[in-house]
Amino acid sequence: MPVCKLCEEDQPRENFAVVVYHGKRRYSFCRPCWQIKYRGSIKRRATIAVASAARRAKKKGLPFDLDQQWMVEKLENGVCELSGAKFELNSTQLEPSPRAPSIDRIVPCRGYTRNNCRVIAVSLNYLLGSWGEGAALEVVLQYLKNRRIQVEETERLEA
Repeated sequence: MPVCKLCEEDQPRENFAVVVYHGKRRYSFCRPCWQIKYRGSIKRRATIAVASAARRAKKKGLPFDLDQQWMVEKLENGVCELSGAKFELNSTQLEPSPRAPSIDRIVPCRGYTRNNCRVIAVSLNYLLGSWGEGAALEVVLQYLKNRRIQVEETERLEA
């Protein structure tokens, strides 16, 4: 089993962050330590997010004009552009925090451009998926309606 260079703990390989360096896969840090070391600063997080978006854009043949400064400004704002929820930037979980920032393409086929992108909570980005705000809103409204009915029934039974 690999040993994390920061916490020096033996852990299964699946608990390690995969970093590709000169074409070779490296497993130097467990995910919690990697989050602390590499995602701790806003500038580093912005660099990673923009580089990842550039790779996706190139792979899909989409336009791309985002840069690190654009992302830093969005992260320094500190809140999801769609919900207003505060970003969680320092999660050490194996999975990303639901409030971690994520680059969202408003119209996916238009690519990663400043006019077509916003930074929102990753959970909201997952919800929007390929169907966009209209479909997500429909599902969320139905969920809230059902939830309200359940709460009202519970309160009625408890009274």
